[in-house]
Amino acid sequence: ADAEAEGHQVGLAGLDAITVTVTSADGLRTRTYRVRFGASAGDKQPLPSRCLHGDVLEGFGFVVFEGGSLEDLVVCAVSRNVLALYVLEDGVYVPYILDAPAFVNAAFVELFAGGIPPLTPLVVVSAGPPSAGAFPDGFPEAGLVEARGEGCLLGEVGPGFTSVVYLGGSIQSLEACALELGVAALYALHENRWVPLIPGTPDFVNEAFRELFPGGVPPLTPLIATATTQAGIETRDNAGN
Repeated sequence: ADAEAEGHQVGLAGLDAITVTVTSADGLRTRTYRVRFGASAGDKQPLPSRCLHGDVLEGFGFVVFEGGSLEDLVVCAVSRNVLALYVLEDGVYVPYILDAPAFVNAAFVELFAGGIPPLTPLVVVSAGPPSAGAFPDGFPEAGLVEARGEGCLLGEVGPGFTSVVYLGGSIQSLEACALELGVAALYALHENRWVPLIPGTPDFVNEAFRELFPGGVPPLTPLIATATTQAGIETRDNAGN
């Protein structure tokens, strides 16, 4: 910011926060910090501008990322006490482990070199404390569901396992949507176990899933899906289209 001064500088005009990534001398480890200024200790601190939708508990959780850069994701993960993230790609979980050497996360970084698309489902690992999560104020959950059409899935389904996002509604609507799109089974992660919903089977088969969502499935719920053939489910790009 000042060509005459020594050291690292950042122009702060018009900003209320910056993100700082510190790299170890050997270049193998990084740690990301969010630095805020212009606020007193008593001010309410907002969530990061990009965050995770869903509860993060001790152990494994399943959440949806609002979308943005890898740096956005890391800042949000730190704020939610997340130690590691996994995305399901071609039936394989690709990890991003915070504070791990760069080569450990190389596949994840390469996968999202152009940014992480909106509504990307992720498995997260946390040692606690738990944090209940939703998108920051102003993210149009209800508007998004209304615009995309209630009762269907975002993502792609094919042979093997893939991640999808349900836009919300009754379990009956979810089953109808799944059958229409050729989905053989859906799984929700709850308390470190996968709870199945197998469309078209007797009620007792899906009893645990119905008990998990007695009032219907909330908007933007991430699910694992599998099918025997490729299905035409709406996909997301980096612009959220």
